[in-house]
Amino acid sequence: MRSLPPWLLWPYRGICLVALAWMLICILLAVFQRRMIYLPAQVAVLPPPETLPWATVEPLQYTTFDGLTLRGWRVRPRGAETTASPPVVLYFPGNAGHRQYRLDDFEVLVRAGAEVCCFDYRGYGENPGSPTEGDLHRDARAAWNHLTQSLKIPERRIVLLGESLGGGVATRLAADLCTADEVPGGLVLRSTFNTLTAAASWHYRWLPVDWLLRDRFESQRCIGRVVCPVLCLHGERDTIVPLELGRQLYAAAPEKSETGVSKTFIPLPQADHNNVVQSEGDRMVEALHQFLSRAVPHRG
Repeated sequence: MRSLPPWLLWPYRGICLVALAWMLICILLAVFQRRMIYLPAQVAVLPPPETLPWATVEPLQYTTFDGLTLRGWRVRPRGAETTASPPVVLYFPGNAGHRQYRLDDFEVLVRAGAEVCCFDYRGYGENPGSPTEGDLHRDARAAWNHLTQSLKIPERRIVLLGESLGGGVATRLAADLCTADEVPGGLVLRSTFNTLTAAASWHYRWLPVDWLLRDRFESQRCIGRVVCPVLCLHGERDTIVPLELGRQLYAAAPEKSETGVSKTFIPLPQADHNNVVQSEGDRMVEALHQFLSRAVPHRG
């Protein structure tokens, strides 16, 4: 085999080095991808806050299919009448932190007239285990069962809300429940994507994400089965999950719920991904209040 001429030798070596580095990055992504997707904050104990002027917080817990105890909180408006039956938002967080990081989000929902139940994912907060897409979907169904069976909350009173990656969890749960004729009161999606593959590809366009990604959260394939009312909120300045991905997911949802409530998409002009409440809190309260009034009209 003839050797390369000297003037081609260094370009050839450069191309080989670039290809080798690209392959190494692909291998690292394949092996460590879940460490990039899931960014939990872990603590030994996460007690309910006792000094919130706008709510009282109670501990919750349930047991998963594989025997783990997952803990969370039930957040109720402070001073609310005990006979009231407001909507209950089952809140699925994004991929980072733990439930205490969401107190501002909970306050928005309380201001909109709802209670909130939020369980940290496995591996988050004080919860044991390690998150995977399959386990999160199974855990979400167990959380729903805990609310409807153990706490005796009527199905139509519960609204599922997914923030960012939690939108993938909430959408799949809503689709599965609707298919099983356990229709929730509504589905709210905030700053979420049509698929995790699309979101990852937007950030890593030079990598074969579609080949490598194991946890894909294919919400766009699921949302067509959702027959409860749907509300989508998305920041127009979102640099993590581009607005267009949220619009694609919204476009795949049915135009109306089985009760005749039209789906709604509300762009948030001032919001990025992680400052939605801080930049658009009042707009969110108004949108959520209107949606909850239509989706869960009977609160007495």
